[in-house]
Amino acid sequence: MLIDDHIIDISQDKLDDLRERLARTRWPDALDGAGWTYGVPPEAVRELAAYWMDGYSWRAHEARLNKLPQYTTEIDGQRVHFAHVRSDRADAPALLLTHGWPSSFADFSHLAGPLGRDFHLVIPSIPGFTFSGPTREPGWGVRRVAAAWITLMDRLGYDRYGVQGGDFGSLISAAVGRAAPGRVIGVHLNASVTAFPTDDGAGLTEAEQERAAGVREWEKVSGYAVIQGTRPQTLSYALADSPAGLLAWNLDAFASWGEDAGGLTPDDILTNVALYWFTGTAGSAGRLYKESMPDWAPPAAPDPTPTGIAVFPGDTTVRRYAEQVHNVVHWSEFDRGGHYAALQAPRPAGRRPADVLRLPVLTGGHDAERVTFGVDQHRPPVTARLELRHDRAQRRQLLLGSLDVGHGEIEMHVLATIRPPRPLVALDPLERHGHGPTLERHEVRVTVRPRPPGRLGVEARQGDRVGAVEHDGRKIRCHAPQPAAPARRGS
Repeated sequence: MLIDDHIIDISQDKLDDLRERLARTRWPDALDGAGWTYGVPPEAVRELAAYWMDGYSWRAHEARLNKLPQYTTEIDGQRVHFAHVRSDRADAPALLLTHGWPSSFADFSHLAGPLGRDFHLVIPSIPGFTFSGPTREPGWGVRRVAAAWITLMDRLGYDRYGVQGGDFGSLISAAVGRAAPGRVIGVHLNASVTAFPTDDGAGLTEAEQERAAGVREWEKVSGYAVIQGTRPQTLSYALADSPAGLLAWNLDAFASWGEDAGGLTPDDILTNVALYWFTGTAGSAGRLYKESMPDWAPPAAPDPTPTGIAVFPGDTTVRRYAEQVHNVVHWSEFDRGGHYAALQAPRPAGRRPADVLRLPVLTGGHDAERVTFGVDQHRPPVTARLELRHDRAQRRQLLLGSLDVGHGEIEMHVLATIRPPRPLVALDPLERHGHGPTLERHEVRVTVRPRPPGRLGVEARQGDRVGAVEHDGRKIRCHAPQPAAPARRGS
């Protein structure tokens, strides 16, 4: 099947028409002092509409997006648009990134460069959205999109890959993992809408209770989902005719999620809205809610695919309920950011987006081992790449994992079962970590060596520091590195 190059090139006529329509907006009335109680207040839409008309530069963002290599192909009778960013590392794993609503592939444009150092990135537009729209027939729900993504990755030559998604992208990414368990090597979700409370919440922490209560709070402002899930065509007439109306509709969703809505810049919001406007796909994008109604039902059993979940302010995900649906091998919580993590997650100087997103282990196995040991309290957080080399009769196996280094401990997640009696399994995570204006090199070496059947010997080193070792048959913990005596080769 053909794959065609795609370049975004919106005609000047469309830009002129947009400006004229914004200038002729017929503004509705509003109750004094109502704020956001009844929806988006006029002053919020007026301010953004004025900037869209006289300050925002579409051409600048068009040029920025066109730096991503983009393509289109036909899958299951539908045009599918995607960006494909190849890593400089030929052996890098592939990572499939899926946006949600009212987002677009543009959300990941800020992260494509940094993530591209470690992954071949495939960033498709959901059928019905922007350059993958409109859809021409019913049935394009979560599972059909997931099937299309599997076809796309096959067409691009990726036999094994990880998947990441937020919002509707979390549903689609999880569905890809279920539909292709032999090919998906890890699932990572943020703004997850795949698991909901199933009990009275007894035993939850205060923070978990607050997140679980967020589901009930969402129901109070979920009119957009009800309308798009039942009468999307009726809504589409207004969204197709009024750019101010489309802006208000999408802004309500952008502003409703998370405690750091201000972390979304006006340009981020307007770029997404403009993509919907210029492609005329606001209506078909909204149809995803109606088409996916059957896909909200919980699965009969947890998906065995290794899954990492990141929780940002405003998210409603609780680990207890997530583990009823997923094989959760990595869990991280953040005190900043929001629902649109690719845009809102903090990216302080020297910290890579891959660390912010806490990308999960991408390996060839499904059995998790965790290695935890203490580190210097003054060391900055970083996520390192792991290489698991297994010398088996001169045949080298190369798997990848993740190493999360925080203030006080290192958690190493290796999705591969390490079994004796093979002579050596060495985990050598090496990472360059920028901190402020300088570049520092940090090396942590963990060596796992076979002992008598069923036992492992472990050595954990950070420079000239060696950690004490504990092994209970499931987890290996190395605590409080101290200045090293001669290295121990098994314990």
